[in-house]
Amino acid sequence: MEVPETPREARAAIVMGLAARGIEPALSTHEAAIALGLQPQTLRKWASQESGPLRPVRVGRRLAWSAADVRALLAGGVERSDKVDLPARAMRKGAKGTP
Repeated sequence: MEVPETPREARAAIVMGLAARGIEPALSTHEAAIALGLQPQTLRKWASQESGPLRPVRVGRRLAWSAADVRALLAGGVERSDKVDLPARAMRKGAKGTP
């Protein structure tokens, strides 16, 4: 087995290994924000106030967002606790950064 040389290669190897086991990795706040077309601070606010349509998992001091939940929100399949207007570009199929 080849040892990854960069953090990006290491993450890709981990993601592939998890996918082979049927486990989907979580997204960082930054990654989830890009996918949703929102600012990372919006997701942090959802987490701290428990007011948004998604709930993260805390891993130490960091937040982890379910990729499946992000996809479901983009598809309109997540119950929303308050009205959340996602930017139109995030709702377009194939928009940059969407999973």
